[in-house]
Amino acid sequence: EQTVLGFKEEQGIDAYQAVNRGWMDILMKTSSWASAGGPFGKDIPVQTQKMFFMVSTDADQFRRFVFETRFLDTYEVGQESIEAIRTEDEPLIMLGFDWLKNVMFNEPTLVMKEDVLRTAITEARTNFGAS
Repeated sequence: EQTVLGFKEEQGIDAYQAVNRGWMDILMKTSSWASAGGPFGKDIPVQTQKMFFMVSTDADQFRRFVFETRFLDTYEVGQESIEAIRTEDEPLIMLGFDWLKNVMFNEPTLVMKEDVLRTAITEARTNFGAS
């Protein structure tokens, strides 16, 4: 005889649950987005779909994206986390989920660096003719 909790402990399932929860959270929100029309009634942009696919299915590609683009210049990511995502897939995927939630649903899961945010605000003001 065995309980569900006992089986989960025996199989080491808890270690995978955090990753599954992150992925399911995004899938559920994406599903809601599809049925409700997303922010402002828009469909999920193709570029966002590609980002989701990259994070969900190709850790190596996402790792290259993080380290070979301006990602780390744009977002506040602690040095300890940077070292972990260099070699470990789980923290990398969790960072990817945080990034997707930020980009797709405007959740405060990642913080933009102050100078990047200031530059974006200045550019937006200039584009709208503000001084």
